[in-house]
Amino acid sequence: MRRVFDEHSLGSWHSSDHCGAVAAITQPAYAELVAANCRDLRWIAVISHDAGAAPAQSPSRENSFEALFADSADRPRRQTDPSAPCSVQYTSGTTSRPKAVLWTHANALWGGKVNAAHQDLHASDVHQTYLPLFHTNALAYSMLASLWVGATCVIQPRFSASRFWRVA
Repeated sequence: MRRVFDEHSLGSWHSSDHCGAVAAITQPAYAELVAANCRDLRWIAVISHDAGAAPAQSPSRENSFEALFADSADRPRRQTDPSAPCSVQYTSGTTSRPKAVLWTHANALWGGKVNAAHQDLHASDVHQTYLPLFHTNALAYSMLASLWVGATCVIQPRFSASRFWRVA
């Protein structure tokens, strides 16, 4: 069982956004696809927990968490800008290949706020998801909504009917 509040999932998403980095966080099986289609990215963070096979070679722009956060206290804080890029989400690709969609900070905040309200989430709730965070459903409906109210979000590597109620 993984909680979203660890260094490999939420930490990497929030930290790359907070420091002003332009980054993509993906699973090893998709690293080459992201690198090929998002050429302006400065970093690609490859999360190690993955149901797919890791590529034979890591992207050359890969950095360790330690290197990304080194001397971060010396970096200037940036102005708040709701229309600034926050993340790249991908469409489901139902009409063709999946397409990258740039999310702004306002999109992320709206997604968290609206989904928390629609679900009537509270800080004492525990939200469980087994969908990958590169899908808007898992990111906005589960993780960001939980963050909005201070709830816990449990992220499963994949759906398991036999494990569902035990974890829930």
